[in-house]
Amino acid sequence: MRKPEPPLSLDLEVDEETESERPTVVPQYDVEAFARESGVASSPPATVKYREQMATVTDPLELEAARIVSTFSSLPPAMGSAEVEGAVLAEYEARLGSFARIPTVTVDALSLSKLPLDQRAGFVLALIDGTLNIEQILDVSGLPAPDTLGILQDLCERKIVTLRG
Repeated sequence: MRKPEPPLSLDLEVDEETESERPTVVPQYDVEAFARESGVASSPPATVKYREQMATVTDPLELEAARIVSTFSSLPPAMGSAEVEGAVLAEYEARLGSFARIPTVTVDALSLSKLPLDQRAGFVLALIDGTLNIEQILDVSGLPAPDTLGILQDLCERKIVTLRG
């Protein structure tokens, strides 16, 4: 039987200013000299320069429009938010079919309780009763239509929900 080896000992220093219980491992070389010699300190990568030139978007509507546009590669780059949402709805309609179709749950309650679903997916799933169509679910959910449609599409792809009609 092999005898276990003792743990490696590292030269650890505790930074007393931060009062952290996690020790800091000090490298065995001069970090600043390494940075100077490698040229990293003198010239930031191109991505850093590009990011510095980018505008910061803080408006929630603009952020949502940018997220939607990045989701679908077929959208033109310069569209207003209403146009973006219309294009997104058209894209989902092409994927899911008519919004008059009725989603139905295909998984039994026990299996459903074991599925990894987030709160929003669970909420949309709770609205699926076999009588409401997609358009009605969009109306009553209170969530943004692209989000609800994305959740429906995901549930369909995972065979949790099927669409009839």
